[in-house]
Amino acid sequence: PINTLATPIVQAETQQENMDISSSLRKLGAQSKLIQTYIDQSLMSPNVQLEEVPALNTNQFLIKQDMKEWSSE
Repeated sequence: PINTLATPIVQAETQQENMDISSSLRKLGAQSKLIQTYIDQSLMSPNVQLEEVPALNTNQFLIKQDMKEWSSE
């Protein structure tokens, strides 16, 4: 009898956990699309050239390389 009473509570908790996971996956998917959009836009933009900061171009190049790698995963 005790198990019979506990089963609906366990099922309700499981359903709530499944709904939470589903919601998290939807949010993760939306974030993934947004990040991919930012990556695509960044890769199309030219690097900023500043004589005062010679390493800037190198840093931008390395960042864009990482973005290409991330977007292909």
